[in-house]
Amino acid sequence: MYCTPPETRKARKPRRCMNCGEAIEVGTEYRRWMCVDDGKAHTNVMHPECLEDLAEAYGSGYWEYTLYSGERPNARSQATDAALSRQVACTDGLGVAVPPAPTFGEKT
Repeated sequence: MYCTPPETRKARKPRRCMNCGEAIEVGTEYRRWMCVDDGKAHTNVMHPECLEDLAEAYGSGYWEYTLYSGERPNARSQATDAALSRQVACTDGLGVAVPPAPTFGEKT
């Protein structure tokens, strides 16, 4: 198997990240590289953070991934941040429950 080094490109048409399956919007940067295996050429496209996450997990050299089965690192961290925010909002920092802040204009 031979693979070209990944290069950064700007999307001129909608694409789909081959790791997480999410859209790569027109005008956003993505990483692209090509591989040749048994005479068949394949083009890979990913969000930069998806490729970085896989490279950190598997290191340098050749590695395989399952198409569209990964999780986008930004989405994962945003979900974690939201969960932590909810948790912090429910306690005073010492574990004592604090009632939620009142909302105006909403029926409870």
